Amino acid sequence: MELKKITKFINIENNKYLFLIILVGVVFMLFSGGGDNKEEVNNNTTFQISTNDEERLKKILSEINGVDSVDVMVTYSSSPKTDIAYEINQSKSQREDGETSKSSDESYDKQAIMSSGEPFVTQYTYPEVKGVVVVAQGVGQPAVKQRVIDAVTCAMGIAPHKVYVAEK
Repeated sequence: MELKKITKFINIENNKYLFLIILVGVVFMLFSGGGDNKEEVNNNTTFQISTNDEERLKKILSEINGVDSVDVMVTYSSSPKTDIAYEINQSKSQREDGETSKSSDESYDKQAIMSSGEPFVTQYTYPEVKGVVVVAQGVGQPAVKQRVIDAVTCAMGIAPHKVYVAEK
């Protein structure tokens, strides 16, 4: 008996409005762009930033007296983010018919501002450096190792405990 009630409830003809509402909700969930104006930059950009920092650091560390054949790895706490400019159009209208009925309409439209076919970026937020590993020849001497640590902490703006230096 219970099975017949369930089958009767699921019958599309009897509940076409319910199914229509569910279908519209699913479509909105699939195609909604959603709220936050911070958008993540793709992993390719993260790789470019990392490679650029590593190459610059490698070049400057190889110039330190006593350091030779340097390899550097920089890790980040997250990926870079961008703030995109949006144009927001909001309108309200109220209508009052007599003393009994009152209605109001409100619309909200949010669109990214485009410049040369790309979204207009108001601010780039680069990720925080999590740590740096340096492997080089000549850092077995304490004075040379300390100069390398000082150079990395100064260049990357991180604490000395986030730098690991090892002899190649």
